[in-house]
Parts: sequence; C-alpha cells; structure tokens
Amino acid sequence: AAGIPTLFQPVLIYGGANYASTTYAEIADPTGSGAIAQIIVYGGAIVAVAVIGTLTGYTAPQFVIIDPTGAGGGAQVSISTYNATIVTANAGAGDTSIRTAGPGVRAAATAP
Repeated sequence: AAGIPTLFQPVLIYGGANYASTTYAEIADPTGSGAIAQIIVYGGAIVAVAVIGTLTGYTAPQFVIIDPTGAGGGAQVSISTYNATIVTANAGAGDTSIRTAGPGVRAAATAP
C-alpha cells in the first residue's frame, strides 16, 4: 500500500550560533501544507525543534531556519517522512485497525 506521506518529528543535529531571539522556522515542501515548524533559541543557539499541525501530504520536506537579522547560522536539522497506512484485519470477533509505518524519505536541511 502506498500510504499517506507523513512527517516524522525533526531531529536537531547541530544548533549553530549567533541566532537572534526572533529566529523562526518553516517547513518547505511543494506537496504538503499545514505543518508549523517550532524552534527554541537559547544563548544564540537553536536548542529544540518540533513540528505541529497537519503533518500529512509531505513528500520532500525541508526544515528552513530564518534569522531576520542574518547573524545566525550553521544549524542543522534533519526531517523525514514515512508512509502511514491503515490496515484492517478481521479477528473473527470484530475488526481491528492497525497503524503501520513504511520506509521513509530522509532529507536534511542546513541553515546558511
């Protein structure tokens, strides 16, 4: 089964340096929409990343970090997708829905 392309939570590889407190992130993908990227900046470095909202429909996600001051850089975040599928099995006494994950697509983003 093809499944529904769904985002995994991003993984912070390296927090970079000199990021302003106004730094924010976006998910760029030509096929998906509705995911909201979140970051926490502490001491000029990105210390946490997450996505919330609609996580389905993404096939080539990029986690883009934007520092409006242009001072920050070097952060690395990995984000990937998996194909979520619903399988219905007949257990004799009733149907059971099981969510499974197939192989994912991996992409890494690096801030300038």
